Amino acid sequence: MSARIRAGAALLVMTAMFAQHALAGMPAIALESDPRLVYCASATPGTSRVTGLVVANGYAYETAFDPAHWSGSMKKRRIGFGADGNAALQAIEWDAADLLQAIDPQARRIHTFRTDSAPHTIPFLWERLSAAQKALLDMSPVTGKSDGLGEQRLRYLRGERSLEKVFRPRAGLLGDIVNSTPIVIGAPSPGILEAGYQAFYEQNKDRSPVVVVGANDGMLHAFDTGDGHELFAYVPQAVFAQLAQLTRPDYRHRAYVDGAIAVSEAQIDSQWKTILVAAMRGGTQGAFALDVTDASHFEQAGALWEFSDADDPHMGNAIGAPAVAKFHIGTRKGVPVYRYFAVVAAGLNNYVDDGTGRFDAHGRNALFLLALDKAPGEKWKAGSNYYKFLLPSADAGMANGLAEPALIKGSDGAVRYLYAGDLQGNVWRLDFSGVAPWAGATPLKPVFSATDAQGRRQPITQKPAVVFASDGYLLLFGTGRLLESGDLRADRFQAQSFYGVQDIAEHPGETIRRSQLRERTLRARADGLLEISGRAFSYGASSRGWYLDFVDGQQTGERVLRAAEVIGNRAYFSTAMPSEDACRSIGGRTYVVDTLTGLPPDTVLSGYPTAVYPSYGPIAMPIAPPEIMPRDARGKRKIRNRIGALKDDGDASMRAKQETGGRPGSEQITTAGRLSWRELVNWNDARKTPK
Repeated sequence: MSARIRAGAALLVMTAMFAQHALAGMPAIALESDPRLVYCASATPGTSRVTGLVVANGYAYETAFDPAHWSGSMKKRRIGFGADGNAALQAIEWDAADLLQAIDPQARRIHTFRTDSAPHTIPFLWERLSAAQKALLDMSPVTGKSDGLGEQRLRYLRGERSLEKVFRPRAGLLGDIVNSTPIVIGAPSPGILEAGYQAFYEQNKDRSPVVVVGANDGMLHAFDTGDGHELFAYVPQAVFAQLAQLTRPDYRHRAYVDGAIAVSEAQIDSQWKTILVAAMRGGTQGAFALDVTDASHFEQAGALWEFSDADDPHMGNAIGAPAVAKFHIGTRKGVPVYRYFAVVAAGLNNYVDDGTGRFDAHGRNALFLLALDKAPGEKWKAGSNYYKFLLPSADAGMANGLAEPALIKGSDGAVRYLYAGDLQGNVWRLDFSGVAPWAGATPLKPVFSATDAQGRRQPITQKPAVVFASDGYLLLFGTGRLLESGDLRADRFQAQSFYGVQDIAEHPGETIRRSQLRERTLRARADGLLEISGRAFSYGASSRGWYLDFVDGQQTGERVLRAAEVIGNRAYFSTAMPSEDACRSIGGRTYVVDTLTGLPPDTVLSGYPTAVYPSYGPIAMPIAPPEIMPRDARGKRKIRNRIGALKDDGDASMRAKQETGGRPGSEQITTAGRLSWRELVNWNDARKTPK
């Protein structure tokens, strides 16, 4: 086994809330901390596994965790071009986990949310907590009774190492980071042309970048990207009931702040702000929103709200990232009125009995729009400060749950359509082209139902990538799941696929069939590569896209777990090929295909094997400096970029590289310079169009 513990077989711990029975015959998902990793008894203690990666401004921010001690790390690494011409991650500049060790625990800027009176953000200090919060920390995680150690537990959680003589010893203060991927918050987007935004942009365009991530120490952390010091941490009120578990000497791992994060600008009560919304995944059934316009003074703005299944029983364990988006809600004196919402798919297990009034016995999928301008003291009220859209369930005997949605915006920047898949293989389109409460938004039939050649449903757990295709939208997504230990059993392997499905939004109620898609055939070669072939086609009633079935999927278990990334007319996606052996790494393949045809863009080859499945999904980036070609007679020139997928070669040196042995990186050519001697109103579109 190498120095890095790789993804393996069954999971470590089942979250206690899912020990209850599922209703309506629908099985619960034992959503565990990381179905891709099991602690291998032969592994060297102190080894770690990379779980997240984000690339920004020439640097990579990489998260990992050590399953022997359940500690985490957040490293900053420069990206450079090596002697071989390939882009690669280079030396570590800092690790936030090391920097936290040197901080005075009482000096840390840790905050939480108090909800007993008018909700507001408070410092995570004993004297500032509510009586209910103190009582939860006072409760022994072993006996379930008050033991008077609440204040000591709080000081332990803040980082007092001396208290590890009483509570659980820790290898570091930063908790394990598993499913929450890092996000860099830089300058606001310069492309918003709305009232008041330019002043907001000018005020914040030079703010220092911040990298944020959730950890299973009960906190969301924000670190300065320059030197790595912690700017603030936030402890959601929703995880208070489980915080004492972190102090158990016989601690068994569980999730806390373990979900995906979204950050975007939004207008709230006529003021522009930068908003962070985080899903809680296995930590609890809910999400929270923070104002991170100025992360160095977080306490001045703080949390906007928290939302959980205590507020609406259809809220589940959200497994995808939320979104921040604008919606058209009506018209006032002939002028459109808009409102910003957090868009959150309910996720899994909202039908599991976890308390009176906190579940839906019918197992329906739900999508939520949560108003970002909800007043702090205002109660959540459906149809007022939040909207809920329920989708039908196709199979009462099969687990269900809605995955992360893709948003399609109109020319005004407001969401017009929304696409999301579910565990039963359905892809749904919700129509928000009207106004609130969008009575006709919820469809009765899915756009498409993914099934294998034998008609068995194929689960969808990632956000579809969406591109334009011949009068419609082409939805690009793969199938497969890896949510609980049972998903790693070879006897449960099923053939999985990747799809490109064309939806024409003007055709409501239409469900596209697999027979309307053109097959792309994969053939394995002796060298381990794959050849992809298929006939050319034109989009029409009988040709609504394409699909490819993975080779020997019922034997290999190959599946898609992360959303594809689209650059130009190329789609990059990775697959995982798991094993029940806890000490055997999960391998996989990296594919590059033309979005419209489903065929490789530069060669017949694709499906390049990877030694380690990257849990952070495909990251496409240049594999060499751009090549600027000479100007032509009209002053036009072309820029050639070679794009590869950043991946882990299994030797701790992740890189995006020019493949050898006839496996080229994908080539992207854009047009620059003078396009012609006449004025082009749509010059920006023309400039980006490959010629």
